[in-house]
Amino acid sequence: MSDTVVSAEHLCKTYGSGETKIAAIRDVSFTIRSGEFVSVMGPSGCGKSTLLYLIGGLDTPTSGRVLTCGCELAAMDDTAQSRIRCSRIGFVFQFYNLVQNLTVEENILLPMVMAGKSVAHCAPRLEELLKMTGLTEKRGQIPSRLSGGQQQLVSIARAVISEPQLILADEPTGNLDSRSGAEILRNFQSINRELGISIIMVTHSDEAAACSGRVLRMQDGMLVDDGLGPEEDAHG
Repeated sequence: MSDTVVSAEHLCKTYGSGETKIAAIRDVSFTIRSGEFVSVMGPSGCGKSTLLYLIGGLDTPTSGRVLTCGCELAAMDDTAQSRIRCSRIGFVFQFYNLVQNLTVEENILLPMVMAGKSVAHCAPRLEELLKMTGLTEKRGQIPSRLSGGQQQLVSIARAVISEPQLILADEPTGNLDSRSGAEILRNFQSINRELGISIIMVTHSDEAAACSGRVLRMQDGMLVDDGLGPEEDAHG
């Protein structure tokens, strides 16, 4: 497996044309190594979420390119993109996007069911994730019976069940109180440390960013700090 999980080269994204043209991402280049936990920070409208969507293949760059888990998603057809996203990338959003008439267990297993994988084969992984997130006692509940923090933990377990190389999280604590947010961040740290999964997290919170090992800072669509010291920049 490559030591690099994400590599962006002169990445640009513009919306609209003429007087309405907006440059959301401007000539952004960086590399993230496998196993890193990286936060992306910056003021509202600076391009943080757009960058995350480009990395995950949910949006297409106007120019430049990004390799995610060794693949240039923008160059693939929809079927190939979906296959990579289902097998190698997990997504966690600010809003939990759970299926309301499915139980906790069924929501977590949903990506495996949609991929045609055996649920029985996933049983050990499911038990591990339920224990890690503290949801074992809630496995038969539906989302409406859970707190916001618990629902976000379900979405995290769902993102991890397929054993991805990378998790992309867009403001995962933004809809939660400080206590629930802290629990989410502890779970991300455990997933990163114990399972070796790389994490890229967009956040506006200094407290959240402090839980990661590196911070990318953006402003006006540009990367103004890649979070690497001079020595690391010099030696890669």
